Amino acid sequence: MVNTMARKDAGLAVALTILTPGLGHVYLESYTRAVSLFLAFVISAALIAVGIGIILTPVVWIYAAYDAHRRA
Repeated sequence: MVNTMARKDAGLAVALTILTPGLGHVYLESYTRAVSLFLAFVISAALIAVGIGIILTPVVWIYAAYDAHRRA
């Protein structure tokens, strides 16, 4: 069986995610995951005001980049 889906460039997916979490998933056409990761990033960034976001925001960002690379 021939794979009809073209593989996406993992490096580009990670680079887009580094710019904005979720953007790499848009490139990968995984829109639900893109919105979920972007919202998680926005919420964690808002939580910086209460302190927990200082740890949570980089974790969400790194996970988004890892997931984009893994899915590409």
